Amino acid sequence: MQRILLFKESCQLSEEYLDKSFDNSNDFEKEKIINKLLLSRVLKRVVLNVDIDDLNTSEEENHDSVVKYKFSFVGILTIDSYCLVVYPKYIQNIDNDFYNNQLKLRQIINVIDKSRLMNEPISGQEEYSANILPLMIKILKDYQSQGLYHTDQAIIEYNGEGSINWDLTVNECQTYLVNKKPYYFDFYTDNQRLDEFNIIRKLHACIITDIAKQLEPILSLFDINYVELTNDTIFDFGDIDHINYLLNSELSLQFITKKRLILCDLLNYINNSQYSDEELGIDLYGTNSFNLVWEQVCRVIYQDDLSKKLSSLKLRLSDAKNNIDYRSLLTLKDIVDKPVWNYQGEKITASKTLELDVLRVNHHDKKFEIYDGKYYTVKVNKNSISGQPGVSDITKQYLYQLAFAKLAQINQFSFSNAFVIPVDELNRDYGDGVDYGFVKLAIFNELNLNDIQIIARDAQIAFDMFLKMT
Repeated sequence: MQRILLFKESCQLSEEYLDKSFDNSNDFEKEKIINKLLLSRVLKRVVLNVDIDDLNTSEEENHDSVVKYKFSFVGILTIDSYCLVVYPKYIQNIDNDFYNNQLKLRQIINVIDKSRLMNEPISGQEEYSANILPLMIKILKDYQSQGLYHTDQAIIEYNGEGSINWDLTVNECQTYLVNKKPYYFDFYTDNQRLDEFNIIRKLHACIITDIAKQLEPILSLFDINYVELTNDTIFDFGDIDHINYLLNSELSLQFITKKRLILCDLLNYINNSQYSDEELGIDLYGTNSFNLVWEQVCRVIYQDDLSKKLSSLKLRLSDAKNNIDYRSLLTLKDIVDKPVWNYQGEKITASKTLELDVLRVNHHDKKFEIYDGKYYTVKVNKNSISGQPGVSDITKQYLYQLAFAKLAQINQFSFSNAFVIPVDELNRDYGDGVDYGFVKLAIFNELNLNDIQIIARDAQIAFDMFLKMT
């Protein structure tokens, strides 16, 4: 049984705290676990108020008191005999959520899943060799929605409910002639029957049971029910080579896509789940880049138009008087100019440029609405502020407006410009967010650019909207 430990992303942890967290392990195992987390980039080591690159070995030893650790991951991971649950950094009380209904955590897992599906190609034979936990969850979820792998046996029934087998009926059944027309009061029919004893079906049931037993403490986080379908063990079906032979043989005969995907997943599980205790494998289900997930959420809930064809947006695209012509461009985001380099006599246009999260064309209010999802936890203390977007973020936000200024001019559109941040349990948010204020840089005042509004969104409400809209 794995022990569950709770952490919050980016929360600074002392070495002593981590040491106590893994108190089921000896000192050697603890060091190995922490090193594995560091190598996997799930955990980061930070030195407070000191640039670690400026310290030599002897100096570094004298600064143990300022060494901290923090998780740079959101989701669930398993390592050795532990299951680590890491909440996003904006959650106020992780214990309250986990030890009650886990509503926030389960919603976050669903959002990560949906975001991954929207941004990555789906493959029937995805590589899970380095990280098998997502595969295990996928196998259980597929079983929950589709049931066990099955094949049908072709059978012939006497007076059954399937389609009539006329060859057998004509040759084997009594014919009655009425007005020189043949009639049959009895007939043979073709039908299909589930093959309950198919060995692949039994192996599938065994793997489902094996995975459910391993993940029993965390199944509820994925809305998966615990099941125990058989008392068989995987090795009751033979060694790994023989099981591979069975699955590959079935795969060569199976042409139904859904069933082929099940077989591929079973093959991946059989071949990649053989970790010894000495390997101390780490399996992850989550993301190191929850900021990208938040940006994806903002793109959906604010109905981003950047990737839409310009011709579909009902905008005026040219103005000869002002020498403006966007008709040759394909999408709205193509309007943003790319850097052009003149280098040693060569003129080269860069492949990348400014990339904003959301630009929504609001025809009703004749406005371009710019939103930039910022995964920050801003804190204000008297006259100081921390955790806020930096100067480069603010500068880019102004540049986003400048990039579309000409298009706005010929269409007589105005702008709104906003940072969007997630907040936990924001009771004042009724679905449109809450105005937290604005930020501005005085050097941009002469360009008549909008101040950048700060919109706080209740994360649960935003995530619920995202899941319903995708």
